[in-house]
Amino acid sequence: MDGPRPPLESELADVVRFLDRELRPAEKWSITSEFPVAFDGANRDNMRIIKGEDKVLSHAVMKPLVVKSPAGLFKVAGIGSVVTDSERRNEGLSRSIIESCLGTARDQGCDFAILWTDLYDFYRKMGFELAGTEVSVLIEREMALEIPVGARVIEGPRVAPDALHRLFSQHTVTSLRTVDETRRCLQIPNSRIYTLWDETGKL
Repeated sequence: MDGPRPPLESELADVVRFLDRELRPAEKWSITSEFPVAFDGANRDNMRIIKGEDKVLSHAVMKPLVVKSPAGLFKVAGIGSVVTDSERRNEGLSRSIIESCLGTARDQGCDFAILWTDLYDFYRKMGFELAGTEVSVLIEREMALEIPVGARVIEGPRVAPDALHRLFSQHTVTSLRTVDETRRCLQIPNSRIYTLWDETGKL
């Protein structure tokens, strides 16, 4: 077996096909569209693969983020898209991939690492602890909203990324992104984006 290691540029297409097959088999878009910043070519050195029999067997990606909070700024390693070929599971490949990502995070001075998973016991063995939950909220389209006089709601991704970037920068807790990263996130497929603008055109 070869790895864990970053994929070569010539291997990226095979890696994406592996991820789309294993993680997004029913979707009409690629994982690269859903996570445009993590799978950007500039982040290739933070991706990890294990290959065998001339194919990708396991994968994970680490994306360093700077997070602002009331306690200060933290460099955080976001780890995701951890998957092993269904025929090669229970061989320690995912553990090896994660440990490689954590080593890269340490080398880059990350304060801690986070990942999203339902496999709490598996990741606890590697030092992770459950630190929160994700909540999804479904808002019915017919729901009546109290919109201030003169304001308007716009549906769709045609939002000036710099306006959205300025708004998120005011949050007490947020990841610090560039305007270009905000623009790319607005293009994620199947996103439903609603923005509220006041009478002066301010978001």
